[in-house]
Amino acid sequence: MKEDLSPFKPEDYLTDDAALAHFLTDALNDRYGNLAEALHIAARCRDIANLSVATGLTPEDLAAPDVDTIRRVFKALNLRLEVVPSGDGRE
Repeated sequence: MKEDLSPFKPEDYLTDDAALAHFLTDALNDRYGNLAEALHIAARCRDIANLSVATGLTPEDLAAPDVDTIRRVFKALNLRLEVVPSGDGRE
């Protein structure tokens, strides 16, 4: 018997600020992979149209972020970027 499986959508599990922050932190630290894709998923979680208005960016800008776009998206998502020591002893 074959089961019908629906595709995995990370946005289905990013239901609060803490989960979204953790997901984007993983993307920033290369544990997720593609930061641009992660930001697009985050935008879908919060409705791209509303995020577009909040950031003053078009949906196309949100799909191909530069540093300023990333900063504006994080601000609109009520998140902040933070750099902390990795603790791995590298200099």
